Amino acid sequence: MDGSDTQVGGAGTVSISGASGTITFSTAFTVSAATNYIVQADVANLVTSDAVTLALTTGNITASGVTSGLSVTTSGSATNAPHTAGGSPRHSGSSGYPAIY
Repeated sequence: MDGSDTQVGGAGTVSISGASGTITFSTAFTVSAATNYIVQADVANLVTSDAVTLALTTGNITASGVTSGLSVTTSGSATNAPHTAGGSPRHSGSSGYPAIY
């Protein structure tokens, strides 16, 4: 992330059960055109060779009109983002925990 990125969604709450889970954002935000997002996460509980994949499908987006409050049908696609915890010191995060890459 750099100075030109704008934070949206507030803090995300993660809920994982078994091999899947959700991230629910605390603050609504408005999208008026095709937009790219960066999701930044602290994965301090991953150990060497643990893996996580961030995936987003239109069926998992809840959207409503700003003025009308009516449900909005979402469309488009996102590429899955897989990450695996590294095992060597060069991949360790500043906290000493394995970083994702």
